Amino acid sequence: MNDSDLNCKCCGEMGFDVDFVNLVRNFMFACNVEIGHEPKINSGYRCSKHNEDVSEDHSPDGPHTEGAIDVQVYGWDCMKVIKIALAFGFTGIGINQQGPFASRFVHLDKVPAIPGRRPRPWVWSY
Repeated sequence: MNDSDLNCKCCGEMGFDVDFVNLVRNFMFACNVEIGHEPKINSGYRCSKHNEDVSEDHSPDGPHTEGAIDVQVYGWDCMKVIKIALAFGFTGIGINQQGPFASRFVHLDKVPAIPGRRPRPWVWSY
């Protein structure tokens, strides 16, 4: 993984804290050991504008503005990635395994449980 893989796709900004970046690095290393490769990061940090443009609820804030990644993964590797994510303490896991293989992904975040947000830990499908 290159640190630039975590940068916002629209402006290049990287607003994750050091602890989350280190968590992602260690998670990717564990994936490499367990499944033989690091999954591609489809989406990392999102600035408020980018998040508002691409999020389902069109909100300027959300997990990708705090600490979330989407990794391209499918099939058996998907199960392994979820298992590793749980071991690393990710608190939000969203699973999209529909459509072409290249568009399948798993969302992973580690955001705190706060009022007005889905409880953590939380697993959902897209």
